[in-house]
Amino acid sequence: MKILKILCLVILLTHCGKNQNNSSEKTQNNPHAIKQANFKTRPDTEIYFKNVRQLYYDREEQTNTKLNLYRFAQRSKTDQKPAINLVIVHNWRYNEAYLLVETNNFFPKTPPFKLFWRNKNGRDGTIFFENGDKTAHFAFANALYQGVLDEYVFYQSVRGQEVTILNSRVEREAIRITMLDYLKLTGKM
Repeated sequence: MKILKILCLVILLTHCGKNQNNSSEKTQNNPHAIKQANFKTRPDTEIYFKNVRQLYYDREEQTNTKLNLYRFAQRSKTDQKPAINLVIVHNWRYNEAYLLVETNNFFPKTPPFKLFWRNKNGRDGTIFFENGDKTAHFAFANALYQGVLDEYVFYQSVRGQEVTILNSRVEREAIRITMLDYLKLTGKM
């Protein structure tokens, strides 16, 4: 009986601890915003991704780095206008996953670059991307994801003119779904 009580206490504390961690990582304004990146994967999340979600992605194996890259199959592949896509990079040797920001030829070959946004209330701002480590890629991807959820209008300055970006449902869904799959793979959802 005493062992049963201890077991129940351990389960209760473990469950409460998980909820506290998840809630502390979310911002006050947006329950979907993730403050801090977590790159670790677990066996259960990897199995789910490989068995269920991988089917929706184009997979590229990089044999020299031993990384698997997953690009959402229904992403924008155009070179006719600015395009941004997210790539899930699975480093299976270290049980980690990262997000990689991919752009087409409308963006500078080497970052930094700016992406401008405007919300429904007319407020506008800028998301900066400086090529860097996995944390910089995650921060930009997360800001982009939040903008997609909040229905921001994104635009890029091309030769002095505003050119909208991520204005089709396909482009926005590619960002949203890739980010959700990444968050599930890293245990954030």
